[in-house]
Formats: sequence, C-alpha cells, structure tokens
Amino acid sequence: MTAAIDSLKGHGIADEVLDRWAETFPGLNELQQSVINNAGLLVGKNVLVSAPTSSGKTMLGELAALGASRRGGRSVFLLPTRALVNEQFDRFTKTYGDLGIRVVRATGEISDQLPEFVLGQFDIAILTYEKFTGLALSSSHILRMLSVIVVDEVQTLVDTGRGPLLELLLTAIKSRRDDGIAPQLVCLSAVLGDFGGLDSWLEAQPVRWTKRPVALVEGILRPNGVFRALEDGEERVEQFLPLRYAGRARDFLVPLVRKLVGDGQQVIVFRSSKGAARGSARYLSEALGLPAAPEAIEALPAGDPTVLSQELRQCLQGGVAFHIADLQRDEKRVIEEVFRRPDSPIRVIASTTTLAQGLNLPVETVVIAELDHPLGLRRSVPYTTAEYKNIAGRAGRLGLTEAGTAIVLAYGAADEHDKWNRYVTGTPEDITSSLLHPDLDIDTLVLRVVLVASSRTGSGITIHDVVSVLANSFASHQRRLAGADELFDPSTVLGVLDELRNQAFVAETEQGALVLTPLGTLVSRSALSVRSALSVTRALRSLTQDQLNRATLITVAQLTAEVDQVLFPVHHRGHRAELGTFGPALHRQGAAPAAVRQLSVTRLPEPSLPARRAKKAVACLLWMQGTPAAQLEPALMKHMPGKDVIGPVRAVAARVRDVIDTVISIGREIHPDVDAVLVRLGELIPTQLELGIPADAVPLARVAGAGLTRQVYLDLADSGCVTPEAILAADDEDLRECVGGHPLTVASLREWARRAEVVTTEAPNLDDLLLPPVD
Repeated sequence: MTAAIDSLKGHGIADEVLDRWAETFPGLNELQQSVINNAGLLVGKNVLVSAPTSSGKTMLGELAALGASRRGGRSVFLLPTRALVNEQFDRFTKTYGDLGIRVVRATGEISDQLPEFVLGQFDIAILTYEKFTGLALSSSHILRMLSVIVVDEVQTLVDTGRGPLLELLLTAIKSRRDDGIAPQLVCLSAVLGDFGGLDSWLEAQPVRWTKRPVALVEGILRPNGVFRALEDGEERVEQFLPLRYAGRARDFLVPLVRKLVGDGQQVIVFRSSKGAARGSARYLSEALGLPAAPEAIEALPAGDPTVLSQELRQCLQGGVAFHIADLQRDEKRVIEEVFRRPDSPIRVIASTTTLAQGLNLPVETVVIAELDHPLGLRRSVPYTTAEYKNIAGRAGRLGLTEAGTAIVLAYGAADEHDKWNRYVTGTPEDITSSLLHPDLDIDTLVLRVVLVASSRTGSGITIHDVVSVLANSFASHQRRLAGADELFDPSTVLGVLDELRNQAFVAETEQGALVLTPLGTLVSRSALSVRSALSVTRALRSLTQDQLNRATLITVAQLTAEVDQVLFPVHHRGHRAELGTFGPALHRQGAAPAAVRQLSVTRLPEPSLPARRAKKAVACLLWMQGTPAAQLEPALMKHMPGKDVIGPVRAVAARVRDVIDTVISIGREIHPDVDAVLVRLGELIPTQLELGIPADAVPLARVAGAGLTRQVYLDLADSGCVTPEAILAADDEDLRECVGGHPLTVASLREWARRAEVVTTEAPNLDDLLLPPVD
C-alpha cells in the first residue's frame, strides 16, 4: 500500500468505502502503511500497535473491520468508557450508515441495541469492555460469530480497576483458539515503554511508533515566566511571560492563557479536580474579557436548571467553558462540537481528564496545572509518565492544527526537577499485568475463570481446567518470561475454590466436577465483586418478601464496593447529623429497616461512610421520582448549603444502574415467591436511574430514550400526558406546551407513543437470546 487511498482497491474493502475515505482525509499515513505492509493487518494477522495520540490508530481498526465486512464478517470495537463508545458510534454511523454498514452499540444504557448484537445483526458493534466481557463470557457463540476484535486503549491492562477484567477477556479469547475460534485481534495503545511480552502473549505483530504526525513541544513554565522546552530532542529556554513570581495556579494561568489566546490559539487547561477546573473556568472567563459564545449557550439543554448548568452558561459569556464528569452528556457534546468549529467562540476549556482520551479537538496548546490524582483527605497519587504523555498529546491534532505545545506548571525548583525528569524527558512505563498487583481480588478473578472454563465444556470442570485458564493469562506469561514460579499454583487456586464453595458460588457434583451455582452464575457474569455480592446476599436474606420494594433495593445497592467508589459530598465533621437526616428519610421512602441498618456495617476506616451511603440512596430515589434539580440540590445539601450536587447525583445513579440488575437477580434467587414483583421492578428501576424519571414515564422512555430531555419527561408527567395512551389522546396544543412549542417534537412524541403501545412491557430475556448459535 502507498499513501493513496486507491492503493487499497482490490484488497477487500468496498469501493464506496474507499470513495468516502478519499473525501474525508488525504491518504494513508506512514503508520497505517507500515501496519498494512509489514504487520499483515489486511491479511488477518493479530497486531499490537503503540503510537502517540493523533497518529491514526483508530483507522487501523476501521481498515480491518471494513475488510471483514466485505467478506461477510462481523467486528467489534471495545473501548473503556461509555463516552468513547457513544462518540465512536456517532462517528461510525455518520460515516458509514448510508453505505449499508450496520453499526450497533452496547454500554448498559437504554440506547443499547443488545438484541441486534446478540443475534449478529450488525457489521460493526461498539461496546465497553465490561459490557462485551459479560456477554462474551456468557455464551460461546458471541466469540464464534466475530471476525475482528479491536481493543482500543489496550494499555488499560495495567489499571488495577479495569485491567483484570480486560485481561480475563483476552485470556478467554486465547483459550478458545483450540476450539477453532480465532478472531483477528487489533490492539491499539497510547505510547508505552516495553511491551513486557504482550505481543508474544497475543501472538501479535508488534508495531511501536514514536513519530507524531504533528510536532509537539513539551516544557516546564517556571514561576518567573521562563519556559524550559524540549523541541526535537533539543532543550531551549525562553522568557515566555513577563518576569514575575507565580505562586499558585491562578497566578500562572491568567497571564499565560491571555497570551496564548491573544496569539489566536485554542487552549485546554487540565486540572486535577472538578472543583479546580470549574474555578479556573470562572476566573479565566472574568479575567480574559473574551467575546461570548452565544451559539454554545443556545445549544445547551434547556430546562431542569442546576447550579452547574447556570455556572457553565456564565463562563461561556466570557468565551470559556469547563468540561468535567458532572456535566450532562449533551452539555459536554455541545462544548466539544462548538470548540471544533472554525473560528470557534470557545477559546479555552478548563477540564479534568475527561478530555484526556479519544476526543479529537483543535488544540494548539494544553496547559497542565497538576500531575496527580487527588484521593481526598489531602492524599493524591502521581500520574504515570504514560498518562502525562497522553494528556500532552492532546495538543497538535492532525488536520486540525499545524503544531502543538504542552506546558506543565512548576511551582519551584524541586517541582521543576521532578516534572522535567519524570514527565517531560521521561519514558512511559513498561506494561505490567494488573493481575500481578498485591491487592488483586483473587476470589472474583477465580469465580470468573470458572465461568470461562465452563463456557468451553458446557458442563462441570476440574481444578485443572481453572488452573489451565489462569496459566494462559498475561500475568502468567510475564512470570514465565521472567523465569519466576507460576503465579497461580494449584494449592492457591484450590483454597480460593474451597472458599467459593463455602460461600455458595461454586458447587461440586457427585462425580467431583465443579459447577457454578445459580448465584455464582449471576455474579460471574456481572460487574459485582464476590465481596459485594456477599454483602448484597446477606442483606437480602435478612429481609421479608414484603420489604422488597424500590427503596429497599436501591438501599441494598449502596452496600457494594462498586457504588462505594463513587465520590459524593458529605459533611465530614457533621456526618452524624447527615446520617440522622438521610437514614430516617430512607425509612420514610419505604426502605426496610434491616437494609438501612446494613449501611452502617463496614470495615472501611471512613467514619462518614454510613452517612454517604444513606445520602446516595436518597439521592437516587429523589432522582428516580423526577424531583427537579432546583429542589433536589437544596434537599440533599441541607448540611452543606450553597453547594451543588447534581453531577454526583447523576454519577451515583449511573453506577447503581450498573449493579441494580444483579441486585434484583440475586433477590429473585433468594425470594422466588415474589419473582413477578422483582421482574417488574427490574423493568422500571434501570430506566428511572438512567434518565431520572418517574415510573409512569418508563414505557415512553424505553422507546424515546434520550430523544426527550428529562425536563420534557417531567413536564409530561406533571400534565398527566406521559403514558402512551394519554399522549395519543391529548390534543396538539397541550403536547406542544410540554415539549417547548416544537411541532416536530410533537410529531415524534406521537410516533414514540404508538411504538410504545406495541412494545412488550417485559424486557428482552437476554438468556434466551444467548442460547441459539449464530452462523
């Protein structure tokens, strides 16, 4: 292949796709040509590519996937976050949808196209790691029907949180090769140190690419305004700002960003916390005196106003935005889209690491104010060098800017020395399996390995089968390369299996084979750890059948480690008063007293945890009832007046959404006599958590989804016109008032109502869909 798109003709990619590519970008770059010509991308070889941001890695996955599609094959793209899945889905749909390429997605949200995915009715599917792993480990036909698996951000393997699940997925894929199931693996990574044997473990052709298509200058800005830079391997020093002393981030940022914007640049300022990003946006908006960004303000979602949304609008009046996890998805989308426009009125974005992955923005300079992850209580952990390089690489995007600059703020000589040597001139860390971490949750790992081993045999397994899967892991491969003993010896695994038997996750047949119990099957397929599942099981067993209501289930979900990980504001010194407020509030909502008492049963050394759990549960219930943000925020922040909380509410509701299906399924296992009640709650609660709407709105929402804003759902509910029957019976004027006077939305609303009438009120039974093999 050459740089010319036409050189791909005759190599398995449809002509109409090649024509589309020729319209949208100039040609294949050096990296793409190398991976095609030297690594066998288009002849089905596994490839492992490490390259800087903006080097065209995603295109490699598209090449393999669209080549497979032409041959009748199916491909999946796996990404670490829902935001990245939704971004790629929108881009792929826009690029390929009208060419007959069927694109679907699945992230665990209402917009999922799970039936189409499970039945193989797609050419390209885009999923989060977690969603795909749960599906792939549940049924062997998922892997059997795939030709290509693209794993983006594969460096996630080193992450102690998400790495073990991703490694287990890749181990399961490797374990199926003996069964003739061998999809092509296209693994894409940011710049790494040594591969650590990842290429040989994946049996992949390694491609390490360090050349950026757009030049990047990296450097340190000293407190006296001197910029110490590294450009093309050469160090230089210049007086970048007038001589002055800067002692805090604000002292740097105001004059620095004023200079950069004055030079016509668009800038992203990276801060380590949400509060710092918001604060930077506020004072930059006030200090810089930039023109407003009215098109961004007008495009932001209307209705259900929050302190956060009002603050964003105020910052945009000065041409500055902030981009943090607490914003709504549509708010972040508007900021990104307007920032991309030529001559965009948004000149500066203050952001946390929400903009550090994937998104392609026209940024000339990134300013990095801190290089650590705050953990609360004045604790933090430094960024890895690889994380820094990824953030710095946001500057200078191919086709959008001619060059890029990354400026790191240094707050003194010692700070400069550390940041220069560790980050600017540092080398990204070698990749190391997260299964080698001393805090590995081995119980959960072994339980999921039992599922992997069982999916191969379709029946009982032996300890040898479990050890065999673990021996096939990347961690074991790295140990062997280092000449060390096996990581997972049979005696260790046997001890874990004995404990899982005691906990009723695994059972032994009369013939001595190991099988998953119904509870073990539920948990091994889920996002819950064994410890979390035990907490949920213990709580649900303490309840009577008549206590299994919405409030109780939401309360029980707070007992999981997964929900505990979601930060939520609580008054540390006044946490007893907070518990005294929100514990009784749960009782008034109908939560079972035994479940509420369980919130205080914890071995974690955090005195405020019971109050935080109770407050999260109340937040979820208020959100699900459709409480407007203007009422919700002061109700939750009674002990912290003036603070906003809508972002954390959405975050905890989303995490509870991730675990509630499993909580309800465990409840069905323990209390089968109220199965019908729990099935009905399982149909309602996830949608209520995702959209923040009352139960009456769920039938409409299961069809319309995010096509309607939360405010419209609430207005429809307040007017008594939220059920499909009521919408179809209402006159146009009443509906128009609910949807903001837009006739087009009224027409869509009636169509959704008609569709909602014929959609069954029962959620699709995924287990039934997973049974039949797909050719």
